[in-house]
Amino acid sequence: MTAALGIARARVRRLIEAARRVEAMTEAIAATTDATTDRDDAGRWLAALAMYYESPTRRALLVEVERFTPDECCVLVALMWLGRADRGETAADWDALLAEAQRVSPDGDLLLLAGQNRLSRFLEDGLARLEGAAARS
Repeated sequence: MTAALGIARARVRRLIEAARRVEAMTEAIAATTDATTDRDDAGRWLAALAMYYESPTRRALLVEVERFTPDECCVLVALMWLGRADRGETAADWDALLAEAQRVSPDGDLLLLAGQNRLSRFLEDGLARLEGAAARS
């Protein structure tokens, strides 16, 4: 079914893997600044933020996202929304999700993707929903 997306499955998988690495790094950073950390320790919080924003792992994700065209980024945003299923979306909602992604971000705003927590899971779940629907057809 990913052929219908206009994006090779291997490219989507590379993005998912890059997102997983960022998510693992984010969890590690969060562990150093968890609820037991003194919230008034601004230096520690700023250091954690800098570690995240300046990390080669995060930059690698951004580079991976930038390899997609704006149209492909819109497809990825729709795929992420399908996987997230905030409103119970299914594969039958694909065309509406894609139209909404194109309306919200006609230039394929990479921040809609790169700024998402659990991006890897949402993309994987979206692929699974589309592929599951195709297998039942």
